[in-house]
Amino acid sequence: NCGLFQLARGNNITTMQASNTNAWKPVDLPESTGAVTRLFTVSPTHREADVATTLRGGAIYALSAQVSLFQAQIYRLAVKPESGNGPPIDDMVSLYPDFFTQQTRSYFVSRGDYRNFMYSDGAFWMLLRSHYAPRNTPVRIELLPYNTRSGVRFAGNNSGKFLELSPYNRMNQAFRLSSTGALLAHGDFGIYVHQ
Repeated sequence: NCGLFQLARGNNITTMQASNTNAWKPVDLPESTGAVTRLFTVSPTHREADVATTLRGGAIYALSAQVSLFQAQIYRLAVKPESGNGPPIDDMVSLYPDFFTQQTRSYFVSRGDYRNFMYSDGAFWMLLRSHYAPRNTPVRIELLPYNTRSGVRFAGNNSGKFLELSPYNRMNQAFRLSSTGALLAHGDFGIYVHQ
């Protein structure tokens, strides 16, 4: 179990009276190495809150990571649109039906090393990592290659372009400024701007 749950059929979060363990069902993430630590939503309106409110639904990228195993996987989850004011439909959240791995239910990308943040604008992927022990690793900002696709496992540092920052410790979530289009990565090192 990766710690990611959705409402089971017939339950409505707005009308639940108390904690009901039968109201929740786990979202299966095959080959997950640890708990889901970050969620990143994509909707047709580019607003996180609209991930299930439009007719097309949306997508959620889930980062499953484990420091002790030096692993991080990204999963793509398809979100079906809401069914009005009624109860949720079966499996409102499920693994994205992927073209390249149709017969295998698995992750989208396996990094092969721990990462604790991710960002994507649809054109490129960025993975970010804070300093962590016992490896004495520096803060890292990493751009994945343009041909990133499902079923790809990256090995070592041959995954794309990266920037390592020492002697800093903390990395935060990257984001894009809507006013200029610049990408900002920030932490205890200050702010890096990519234009």
